[in-house]
Amino acid sequence: MLREEGGVELPLRVVDALAEELEPRVYRRGESIVATGEVDCKFRVVFEGVARTVYKLDGKDVTDGFGLPGTVIISFQSWFSGQPAYTRVEGCCLRNVVLEMGKERFEYLMGEYEELAKWYRGYLEHQLSGYEMRNAKINGSIEDRLRTFMIHRPEIMQTVPLQMIASYLQITPQYLSRLRKRLLRD
Repeated sequence: MLREEGGVELPLRVVDALAEELEPRVYRRGESIVATGEVDCKFRVVFEGVARTVYKLDGKDVTDGFGLPGTVIISFQSWFSGQPAYTRVEGCCLRNVVLEMGKERFEYLMGEYEELAKWYRGYLEHQLSGYEMRNAKINGSIEDRLRTFMIHRPEIMQTVPLQMIASYLQITPQYLSRLRKRLLRD
């Protein structure tokens, strides 16, 4: 899964080195993988399930994005600054398996494997451009945003509770349910 995440293919020997270091951890739905206010010092990859990034707005949880298997999940702000995370990352499914290793160990491996450092750079570039692309895809009417989401992220529509998807699309769960039924019928 990781071999394709950064747009640079990792050689199997590097994947094997990562696999030796990554430890699996199981999270339940709603359990924090990265807590708001925590300094994020782990490199993590979703192995099974779905993770979501959440922030608070007017006392409500707002979903900022989702991570499927193979997705690296870190709080970029916390990872790079060493300051507490502003957002929370949590499990969306009943069972979510995340592979983890310490930041120091990951950085050591980047020093040992030039291909991993190139992959990581590609991953970061992909994430930066992805934010802009995501924002372009979710612009438009609510119906257009949902249609785009259903086309590009069907696995999330099938596995994640509707209230989390509604939060991401910035609509109510009730409206999402009605609109989804109508679009599926059409």
